[in-house]
Amino acid sequence: MYWYRRLILYSETVCIECGKRAETLDHIIPLAIGRIKGLSDVDGYSNFQPMCNQCHKAKTALDKQAIAAAKRERGMVQWIGLEEP
Repeated sequence: MYWYRRLILYSETVCIECGKRAETLDHIIPLAIGRIKGLSDVDGYSNFQPMCNQCHKAKTALDKQAIAAAKRERGMVQWIGLEEP
């Protein structure tokens, strides 16, 4: 685990969603979406938030849907020739 991840969990011990004890860190912007959209520093300190496992599981399910939609959107843009593959 990166040092800053440990620091966040040490200093921010409460889940950002429900207020329970934080057990993991979540990427605010999922790494896959960051890569698809060409965003920099999606694995940086500012893109983490503390979450309990239950809230993280729920957000991950939503993130998976958003990642699939971003992939479809990017595929459509490439297919109609607006972007180089």
